[in-house]
Parts: sequence; structure tokens; C-alpha cells
Amino acid sequence: MKEPTVHDVALLAQVSIGTVSNVLNGRASVRQELVVRVTEAAAKLGYFRNSNAAGLRSNQTDMIAVAVPNIENAFFAEIVTSIEHLGMAERKGVMFLTTSEDQERAQRQIHNLISRRIDGLIIVASFDVHPMIPDLEKYGVPVVLVDRVEAENPFPSVAVDNFQAGYLGGRHLFEAGYSHVAFFGHGLHFWNLNQRHEGFLEAARQAGRAALCQSYEVRLDPEDIKTRAMKILGRKKRPHAIFASSNIAAKGIMFFSAIDQSQLAAGAGIPLRPSTLLIFGNPPLGTQFMTSNPYSGLDWPVRLLVIQDEKGDVYAVYTDFGWIAKRHGITDRMEQFDTANKVVASITSTVAK
Repeated sequence: MKEPTVHDVALLAQVSIGTVSNVLNGRASVRQELVVRVTEAAAKLGYFRNSNAAGLRSNQTDMIAVAVPNIENAFFAEIVTSIEHLGMAERKGVMFLTTSEDQERAQRQIHNLISRRIDGLIIVASFDVHPMIPDLEKYGVPVVLVDRVEAENPFPSVAVDNFQAGYLGGRHLFEAGYSHVAFFGHGLHFWNLNQRHEGFLEAARQAGRAALCQSYEVRLDPEDIKTRAMKILGRKKRPHAIFASSNIAAKGIMFFSAIDQSQLAAGAGIPLRPSTLLIFGNPPLGTQFMTSNPYSGLDWPVRLLVIQDEKGDVYAVYTDFGWIAKRHGITDRMEQFDTANKVVASITSTVAK
């Protein structure tokens, strides 16, 4: 069957080819009556506008590209979604790519986009854009930088005041009564996170809490963050709160509660050596046990008991997940139980002091 053409649409709608072109290109100068006739004719014939051919004629593709480090980050995903909605309203296509914090990969992918003659590029930079400036300027591709924007760059940009963000977040914690706050960062090469760290430290200095706060560097790996966080929370002198410099630093294990049992005993007039119950869990992992047997909810979230003996040594005690599986008759989640055991074993391996 012959593919319908713009001439066929014009003939069926009884309008000129120019009118069909104006309607399909979204120009507002066409009367609504003609818009309806052309749209209905195109739908009846199964005609779709050839964007590639139109792009060759106009030297425009009506396509905007968005480069983000990843889409697991809810913030980056929201940026892509918002731009896509705006593109639809303007009858523009939006494509996105992920750079995975990889300079070489990002440059290669962006060069590929340029060769496809995109009309514009929005970059959430996870890499140094300066080596690409000559090419971007050479091809005349409009570029906008978002979020991770350095002071010196030749492009229009939309940025966050990272120092102020760190300062406001830190001030909120100190005003809420938290004095021992742990700051989780990702190393000196993330300048925007360093700015948040500086802002946090300024808030700590102003609150007179700088000496009570500790900074930790964690890898961009949720498993590493889970392990480090729970080791820190398992210490006798654990922080009262955590300032996560990124959504990745806040990712992983959810810490639900810490119950100081020795303090409760003291309130009842009963002497008790230091004993703290930590309650935490990883919902994507832990809730899988409950889908096999709802009664396993009696043993989830995870309970980790940190106790001190008469010699002053500190130990971490928890219920083995193999025993939990046997208790609830769960045989179809053994891989998940094994993972949970390894995570908790790693967390508790350095708790004893």
C-alpha cells in the first residue's frame, strides 16, 4: 500500500498544501475549522509528518537533547520530565542521555548528538565541559548548563546556591536541637558538594557546634553508604543527625529508631550497663520477606542490639536471617536472606570497640 503524502492530506481535507504544512507544524495562523479538517484527514489516511525530511529543508530538527548523570537521582529525573512536558507543549521532541559521571562517555555521546543536528542541548554537567566548548561553538548548538554550574562558563545557566543550601540545612538541624551532626560527602572532586560542605560548616561554627560535628567521605555506591552509615550509627558515641550532601548519600538503609535501653532503665531506677537497640532496614529488600510470609514482619525491620559487657567491650547482636527464614517457613527468598546477612555482618564487623 502506498504511503500517504501531504498532497493526499490536502486533497482529502480540500485545502492547500501550504495549509496542511502550517497545521502540521503547529503554526497558530490557521483557522480552527481548517485545523480540524487537516487533522482528521491526516488521521484517516494514517499520515505522519516526516520530521527528518522537514529538518533537512528547514535546517531544524525540533529536537532538544538533555544530558544528565543518571535518572536514578529523583532530581535529575524531575528535570528531564519537566523539560519533556515543556517540549510537548511547544511541539518539540526531547531526547535524553545519561553520562554516568564519566567524562569520556559524556563527550562521545554529546558529539553523536551534535552530528544528529539537534536544535539545543541542556547539560547537567557531571564532567568538565571546557574541552567541548570549541565544538559546541563551532556547530552553533545552543547550550544551557543546569545545576552543576561553575562560576566561569560561557553558557547561559540555571544553578543552585550550594553554599546557601548547606548553610540552611545545617542551621535547621542545629536549631532543631541536634548538636552532634555527621556530614556525608563524596570527595573533593565534586565542587558543588564541597560548597554544601562549606555552608554546613559555617552553620556549625555560628551555632558553636563545629567541634562536635564529623565529616565522612563515602563512595557513590549505595551498598558502601549502607555499611558506613550503620557502622557510624552503631558506635557508642553516634551522631544525633546526618546531613547527606546528595540524594545518593541519603540512599540505602533507612534508620527508623534508636532506643537507649540503659536510659530507660535509669528512669525506672534500675542500673543497667549501656545497651542500645537500633532499628533499621532496606524496604526493597526486607519487604520481600513479607511477600512470602506476612508474619515475617515480626522480624522486620532489623533489630541490632549494641551492648557493653562488664569489661567495657562493646558487642553487636542480631538474629541470624537463616533462623528467621526457618522460623517463618520461607524457602523462596534465600538469596535475599543471604544478602541481608552479608550486609548486617559487614555493618557489625567493626562495631566492637
